[in-house]
Amino acid sequence: MKRGAWFQRMFIISFLLVLFHQSFYLSKTLSAGDWPYFYLDAIRSFSLPYYQEYWGLGQTRLLFSGLETYVQSGAQLLSHVVSWEVSERLLWLFPFIVISFLSAHRLTRSSIGALIYSTNTYILMLVSGGQMGISMAYALAPFVVLSWLRLIDGEEQRGQSRNIAMTGIVLGVQLLFDPRIAFLTTVIACSYLLYSFFTAKTSLVASLIRGLRTIVVPGAIGLILNSFWFLPLLLFRVGPSDHGDPASFSGDALAFFSLSDFSHSISLLHPNWPENLFGKVYFLQPEFLVLPLLAFLPLVFFQNSKLDTNEKHRVIFFSVLGLLGAFLAKGVSDPFGSIYRFLYDVVPGFIMFRDPTKFLLFTSLSYAILLPLSLRFITERATAELRRLKTNITIHFVQRLVFVVFLLFWAVLLRNAFINPVGVFKTRSITESYKILADLLSEGDSFSRVLWVPTHQRFGYFSANLPALSASEFFQTSSPAAMMQALSDPDTISLLQESAVKYVIVPEDTEGEIFLSDRKYSPELFSYYKEQVASIEGLQKRLTIGQIDVYEVPDVREHIYLLRNGIPVTVNWQKKSPSHYFVSIPDGKRADVVVFSEGFSRFWKVKHGNEYFAFTPYRGKLSSFGLPKDGDVKLEFEQILSPFVQIGFIVSGVILLSVFLLLVFTRRKEMI
Repeated sequence: MKRGAWFQRMFIISFLLVLFHQSFYLSKTLSAGDWPYFYLDAIRSFSLPYYQEYWGLGQTRLLFSGLETYVQSGAQLLSHVVSWEVSERLLWLFPFIVISFLSAHRLTRSSIGALIYSTNTYILMLVSGGQMGISMAYALAPFVVLSWLRLIDGEEQRGQSRNIAMTGIVLGVQLLFDPRIAFLTTVIACSYLLYSFFTAKTSLVASLIRGLRTIVVPGAIGLILNSFWFLPLLLFRVGPSDHGDPASFSGDALAFFSLSDFSHSISLLHPNWPENLFGKVYFLQPEFLVLPLLAFLPLVFFQNSKLDTNEKHRVIFFSVLGLLGAFLAKGVSDPFGSIYRFLYDVVPGFIMFRDPTKFLLFTSLSYAILLPLSLRFITERATAELRRLKTNITIHFVQRLVFVVFLLFWAVLLRNAFINPVGVFKTRSITESYKILADLLSEGDSFSRVLWVPTHQRFGYFSANLPALSASEFFQTSSPAAMMQALSDPDTISLLQESAVKYVIVPEDTEGEIFLSDRKYSPELFSYYKEQVASIEGLQKRLTIGQIDVYEVPDVREHIYLLRNGIPVTVNWQKKSPSHYFVSIPDGKRADVVVFSEGFSRFWKVKHGNEYFAFTPYRGKLSSFGLPKDGDVKLEFEQILSPFVQIGFIVSGVILLSVFLLLVFTRRKEMI
């Protein structure tokens, strides 16, 4: 290794160690933002990656089942060896740090480029907010882009079949973590293919053949490797309404999520930097404007540079890509915000980008490639000027000086991450009160739910047998007054009983993120919730742990029960798997109604004999089915996605094995 490269890498490793230093406190958890905390016995109850039975009234999460497969499988495997605090680092944070840096270094061939890509404000806010899937897909993006660029440019003709297969595998892994980022990297590859068609002046037929070989084949491999979620998603046309409130994908929601402006995005400055408080957009920090000035400097020295033709083409391409990413990342904000709204309304699949800041991936890749080139040009110009002045200063000294100055400048830009770490970068410990609560709630093996008022606290225990249900989601309101009015309704207690809610808990807000007024913790709001819940008739206070109030709901129904003339009747039922239940009803009546206390979903069906029937909504939230006949009735409740997911897993496994054998065969053939 050259001394200059060793010098740079030692500085950058030190930089990363300081930036992520709290992550090495293995006794504390990283849980923050979207990143949950899992208790070990809850981890061991995981089963279905596409259906979160441990959350709410049950949630179909098919689009995110790739990520869930990785988290659940990895967590269950590691739970027999290490604690969750260690597992979350081995599964996510440490792989992200290593992969993002090495992947970017391979694309940019620069330690500075790798540093820019892996530690800019956009990705730091994603990691800080606990967005594991996007972060891991982002970390893999440079490697996927590089693989595609090499295929399109015709590099490494020898073993091209192996390179196509490897590109497909890496794309498949990226799809596993986040389909949206994988889609963006595919857009980059398709755009570069189109760009190369005009610059290389090849025939249309040759370009189509090359596109089929370099884009379609790896893309197909990546999709087929994800058959276990992509196949049922395609067959059942699973859309946004199956993953949440359709209103959250409306035009008004798009305007709400368009937080950035062009000055922030062109400066690669996340609008929520540095505190990562959603909705709080900070003023532009003018020092960040140096980044676009430096990034587009290669265009100034373009003609007189020593770059070869292919490198010049890449400079132009990534310059345009960076500008495009900055423009799209602002969403519907001015200028020309109507363009993004048009794309959102018209282009299929664009609804995935309700949060426009994901397009900062384009700008991150662009700057990671262009900024090191700018520093190289500055070094060459400074060295030439020093030689003209006949000084004894060498180019190696200038290179190190420019490197150190930029590293210091980068540290100044990210100073808030060092001074006041937030989110995942600020590790935390579980209080004793939540450990005691977990011991209490984990007793017994019967099914019931916990209603958290106003919302679940991140260290509150939950499992497949004791799902966590947030009052804000259950009553579909975040207003304290509206929530308390709904909870105080005389009919609510019976709804909780029918929803198998055994406990109602007002949590202690140890992290200061629940009881907020103007984005700050409010003791008054905490007291308001405690007083209001305490005054509700029908709830029986069981105990107080620290500042956690635990109430019990009397006469809670089972997971599956029968209503006969409005009176609940116990039935025999058995849970074969989270997606399959057996129900036996002796001496049933045609007027009887079976209630299944899972949220109503078109993916749950009732099987009676050889026929399948749809559930009907019960009380607007649960699932019910009227008995089709008198007498003994045997029913099966099935998730219709399950068999297709299983088929998809088989297809994914067969294709993965086939690609692996292809790689081994082509490798051996090259060695002969």
